Amino acid sequence: MQVDIDKVVEKISVASRFDWTWTDADLSGLCAAQGWQIAERDDMGGVFTTDFKLMRPRASWYSKGGQINQLIVFIIDRPETSSVEDLRELYDGFAETSCAIGELLGPPTLQKAGADGEMRWDLPNVVIRLSLLKNSTYLEFMNPEYQVWLDASDDEEC
Repeated sequence: MQVDIDKVVEKISVASRFDWTWTDADLSGLCAAQGWQIAERDDMGGVFTTDFKLMRPRASWYSKGGQINQLIVFIIDRPETSSVEDLRELYDGFAETSCAIGELLGPPTLQKAGADGEMRWDLPNVVIRLSLLKNSTYLEFMNPEYQVWLDASDDEEC
């Protein structure tokens, strides 16, 4: 259970330079640039296979009306147990990965500590998030307009 940090940074570098239109038409070009394969697709999104060395190297994208909202890419297998050692390795991997992304993109726009930690970099064409969720670590490429909508929803809850 180890994160391939160099590969994560490479994927983020590609995504940060990609010419996003945030339409479903982006998927073929993005997958070709990343070395990924589209496995399933429908009107609400789909699944693609990544080149991360995981037990299930799958990722998903979510769209509505042909407009992509987000892509979610798991970058590490879930720990086999919830032992202190496995969780420490997961959290250390998250911290090391976020530092490497910071070296590429600069300081994060948002940081959240804890078991559901998150680091976020708001770039002009893509929002990049590294998150801990249910004992796993994943990477998200978000449509900036969708992120603005999410942020407005969060503000309304306060």
